[in-house]
Amino acid sequence: ICACLVGSEMCKETDDVLIDALKPLADICAISGEHAGVHILLTFEKGWNENELIERAKKEDIRVYGLSDYRIRKDTDERATILLGYANMNEEDIKEAVGILNGVGEDKRAVSNVK
Repeated sequence: ICACLVGSEMCKETDDVLIDALKPLADICAISGEHAGVHILLTFEKGWNENELIERAKKEDIRVYGLSDYRIRKDTDERATILLGYANMNEEDIKEAVGILNGVGEDKRAVSNVK
């Protein structure tokens, strides 16, 4: 059962929680699809590796999906884009998961700043 009914007030509140929680990532990725239902896309700046992002999230027990598998044309210059689904998550779970994703971003930033 979907915890967030598209177009409902509950869905808008959940969307708002998710977008607010993702704000710390705004300097490294663009958020899109936030008004399209129960999935959003995070498109990262050049230099981020989609598979690395997926694996880092997976190590933290967070499942995200890359868009590269769905592209018709495999372009190596495409920016890393991951799909976040949150249909069956409550607000607390969203905050916790995004907090972990923010940490993944911080880890990568720290490595990039050392180079």
